[in-house]
Amino acid sequence: MSDAPPNRWVRHTVALCARTVLATLAGLLVWTVLPVLIGWQPSVVLSGSMEPAIRTGDVVVTREIPASRLRPGQVLLADAPGEEGSRLLHRFDSTDDDGGIVLRGDANETADTLPVTTDAVHGVGVLRVPWVGLPYAWSVQGRYVPVVLTALGLGVCLLLGRVRELGLRRSPAHAAPRRTWGPLAAAALLAVAVPSTSGVDASFGSTLTYPVTFTTQAPGAP
Repeated sequence: MSDAPPNRWVRHTVALCARTVLATLAGLLVWTVLPVLIGWQPSVVLSGSMEPAIRTGDVVVTREIPASRLRPGQVLLADAPGEEGSRLLHRFDSTDDDGGIVLRGDANETADTLPVTTDAVHGVGVLRVPWVGLPYAWSVQGRYVPVVLTALGLGVCLLLGRVRELGLRRSPAHAAPRRTWGPLAAAALLAVAVPSTSGVDASFGSTLTYPVTFTTQAPGAP
């Protein structure tokens, strides 16, 4: 007679689904954390001036470039004019008569009223990672219910990811059950990645639609 626990396929399916969710989350978080190692800066988008193409809660990674390489069509991280301590991500639209950089959100019908100087530009957008900054954005907005629900959902996935292991632990055929480090790694990445980012207003567009995208050019912008 088989010593396998009852409903083994159910346990395997539940554990596989939970681990798939955690693995996907961990992969997105890796793309958020790794660029920091080469000096790039991740920022959580806090407003929806680019929706539906880019949504609140996406993480945008920027890198520094010389002022001489700034070109129209690039998406720039810059100090928000007239708002001390605030930054924004908008597209380089044009230059004014004084050499100032005029920015514009892709979802906005008109360009920003106040231009920025090259000294106010901190970098150009090179990478977008979707969704992973949503808990941070919700907390900034004072929406704590979805933050709690997300934490509970992650906890459930962590538990479900261990369902198969727990079933094996009750089986006499497995005296030394295997440890599952994947869920714990995903939780650790979540704890490190989002708090390490900063928040910015607006966002940048993409010519691609993959979950992780690389672009600095306008998608057919005039």
